[in-house]
Amino acid sequence: MSGEYLRKARQFGDPAKGYDRAELRVLCQAIRNNVATFTSRGTTFGTSHVIRLVSVPKSAGKRAQLQSLTLAGGWSIDELDAEIRRRFGRRRQGGRRRREVTDRRGLLVQAELVTRSWLRRFDQVNEQESTKRGKSTLLDRLPEPLRKAIQTAARALAEIRDAVGEELD
Repeated sequence: MSGEYLRKARQFGDPAKGYDRAELRVLCQAIRNNVATFTSRGTTFGTSHVIRLVSVPKSAGKRAQLQSLTLAGGWSIDELDAEIRRRFGRRRQGGRRRREVTDRRGLLVQAELVTRSWLRRFDQVNEQESTKRGKSTLLDRLPEPLRKAIQTAARALAEIRDAVGEELD
């Protein structure tokens, strides 16, 4: 087990910041009661959900409310992350820093990874879905100036990805 995994396990087991026995019983029962919801959405409630929920403050029932919504809705990790960001803002601390590169090839590889990751995300929000009014995307729901800026960035990142790919070949 990694040190990070153990740190998160300790945080989960801390009655003050994580889950006490009663809260754990409630969580386990709620998971059992909502298995069908997750199954119908093609997902499961797992360790990653718990790690995200532990990051939410217990105060004023914030965690309990978010936990109930997650379980009742069969939310994916991405949906839970989005709701946490919506409620509590972006978390600027934490996370793993990218490995420092000291050579040209390392920089190109990192640039390829970052651009591909961003473009995959862009493709997800740009996928069309059927609505009562026809076809639309999540991107269509954004304000026009923001949507145009994101589309411009996607085009620029695609150019970077392609140029990096040529260099790596």
